[in-house]
Amino acid sequence: MPTEIALSVPITLITTALLAMLNLGISIYVGMRRGKTKVSLGDGGNEVMMQATRMHGNFAEYVPIPLIMMLAIEVSSGPAWLLHVIGDTLLLGRLLHAYGLHSAAGQTMGRGFGMLLTYISYLFAIGGCFYLAFR
Repeated sequence: MPTEIALSVPITLITTALLAMLNLGISIYVGMRRGKTKVSLGDGGNEVMMQATRMHGNFAEYVPIPLIMMLAIEVSSGPAWLLHVIGDTLLLGRLLHAYGLHSAAGQTMGRGFGMLLTYISYLFAIGGCFYLAFR
């Protein structure tokens, strides 16, 4: 009789749900901008649409890998504090980045700090994966 193994990954689940909510919000924002600018595909050379689509694209480019690493760390019984550092830093970084891109097309403090926090979350996740793999 096969034995089922139940995995509990509440920190990754909550972080994923919060980031999914942010992604949904960004998606709605992009859709609203599409309606206002009448640009149904791409950015149409419109700066507002370029900002909105890059906000969404950047989110999609940077969020999946740390979430996968968080799942691996949590399944490997990694420390909860590390998962919170990765998840909280990633979420705050993505919020700041989206706000910064919403504020202006050029460099903003929100975008800069958002990317810095995103990179920090990556470094903690990478370190945690290597530590758990070789412990």
